[in-house]
Amino acid sequence: MNTNNINFDFIKEKAEKNEAKIRIVLICPDDTLLQAAEFAKQINVAQFIVIDTKKNELTDSIIVNSQEEAVRKGIDLIINEKADTLAKGLLNTSIFLKEIINSKLDNQLFTHTSILELKDPKRIFIVSDGTVIPNPTLEQKIIIIRNCIKCANIMGIESPKIGLLSANELILKGLESGYDCAVLSKMAERGQICKEIITIDGPMSLDTAVSEEAAKKKNISFSFHPPANILVAPSLENGAFLIKSAVYMGGAKVAGLLWGTKYPIILTSRSDSEEAKYASICLCSLSKIANQN
Repeated sequence: MNTNNINFDFIKEKAEKNEAKIRIVLICPDDTLLQAAEFAKQINVAQFIVIDTKKNELTDSIIVNSQEEAVRKGIDLIINEKADTLAKGLLNTSIFLKEIINSKLDNQLFTHTSILELKDPKRIFIVSDGTVIPNPTLEQKIIIIRNCIKCANIMGIESPKIGLLSANELILKGLESGYDCAVLSKMAERGQICKEIITIDGPMSLDTAVSEEAAKKKNISFSFHPPANILVAPSLENGAFLIKSAVYMGGAKVAGLLWGTKYPIILTSRSDSEEAKYASICLCSLSKIANQN
């Protein structure tokens, strides 16, 4: 499939055509998350339960005493198979993650993917990790890459192109990310990262990872023609700056998922739009279909 045709509209249409409704626990939701969930329910993409510290006007809620208790109660529903996953609402990511990481949920290493849809040209990128792991080790970057590939696959990108980002295409003294990129590229070449068909290269600077024209001007060739589908950031700070810059300076749309459990957890920013949260619900719904196949 031509990956240029994959965008948020494509993802939403794909989720809306399928019958596997995912059961989501909304943790302390704001109005935008509630409205996105209500819409998903109306068109049979998802079902939801609300757990909050207060009542709201839009739907019935299970009332608890604290945000921490809300997360714990949501996790209990998943463990007891009364729900599939969680969605973060109006609470800080650190509170949300702490309860999940310390819970009995069957998990691997947690990593986050942000899915960015640029305005012009309309193009989609998966960026990781700008939320969970501050300074990932080489071993953690392997898991980040694997989870990015899962995300790409459920979106319909079967053979993703992965750009390992650093400040420069050269391996420079004092820039550790460049060394990691080179090692990961060689590991991928030997089939040591995943079984799926992927193309991976790095170190790549952001311009050459997303623009074939930039690579040509620099007279640099990679193992794939840019743009990459997946951008792996060297650190959380770099990833977060890239994502927020794309959204608030470039007008990009964004969705967000946390990987590490059976179904991804919907983890978006409190400032994200209703559309971003609905797109995240749709991606989560597609993951349930993928798990059933």
